[in-house]
Amino acid sequence: MFIRPIPLSQISIAQRVYGNGQIGVYILNQIRCEPAAKYQVIKKDTTDLARKLQHNDPYTFGLLACIGVAIPGTNHGPTPPTTLTMVFRPPAHATGAVNSLRFVLSHTTPPKTLSLRFDCAKQLARSVSFVHTFGFVHKNIRPESVLVFTSTRTDLPPQSLFLVGFENFRREDGSTQRLGDDALERNLYRHSSRQGASSSEDYIMQHDIYSLGVCLLEIGFWKSFIQYHPHTSQAIPTEMLPISRLANIHQVRHFLQVHGEEYFLHLARNELPRYMGTRYAEIVETCLTCLDPDNQDFGDEREFQDEDGIRVGVRYIEKVLLRLNQLCV
Repeated sequence: MFIRPIPLSQISIAQRVYGNGQIGVYILNQIRCEPAAKYQVIKKDTTDLARKLQHNDPYTFGLLACIGVAIPGTNHGPTPPTTLTMVFRPPAHATGAVNSLRFVLSHTTPPKTLSLRFDCAKQLARSVSFVHTFGFVHKNIRPESVLVFTSTRTDLPPQSLFLVGFENFRREDGSTQRLGDDALERNLYRHSSRQGASSSEDYIMQHDIYSLGVCLLEIGFWKSFIQYHPHTSQAIPTEMLPISRLANIHQVRHFLQVHGEEYFLHLARNELPRYMGTRYAEIVETCLTCLDPDNQDFGDEREFQDEDGIRVGVRYIEKVLLRLNQLCV
């Protein structure tokens, strides 16, 4: 089996030639099991998610069909294995090379029409919606976690986006770790309450929506907020961020914790409307402020509670997706 990484992504693509000459192509999403003490929980959540992703309509879900989970053998002794691998099937009718959304934003020209950009945004929001509908939080929504396939069929979008990158996902009602890191390529998409090596709040579905909002900014401008150094692979800010390329990790962390949300809101309110229109910009603002108590769209808690008054997190992303689907050119 030949395995190679997908550019600017943590995901790999594998090819296998069978005895009859047929070639099988698979998408591999590796999940690290840390801490090892929770291996059984991670294994159960992974296999449960894999079952829910055993569908035949990836274009509807925005999620690739999962054909199984590769679990290491039992000869690892008393220490549980450190990785699991979700195995996905590429979507039917895809043509050309698969790339990450990060690669596409960094190396391709903007789509020729505004409607194509709207379509990319809707597809990504739909992916998040189904992850939440299945009862999980993703915790890793960023362009590296989105795969872009192309198609020449008239009944399919020219570019189809699929959310992968399930390295840190968990059940919505499961235990959460407050461990993080200071990596720019991940911290950039985290709310200030989840910044750094030790976050101050448990992870909930609205944190995914904040991450989605940052991605929708990049899709709207069709520009990446970061690029990777060609020799060290270290993430460095692009001209879209008011951070020096020479800034150290402490300076970057300070900016994101203190000024990150304010700067993204500035972009959404003052710059994005010229590219995508007022309604799209307002949706992005809603995502970026979804955790704020004075958010006008999410301020009425009764909208997001069931008949017993219990909060239903999936209703947040459903409202965002509804507004995106109302956009037209």
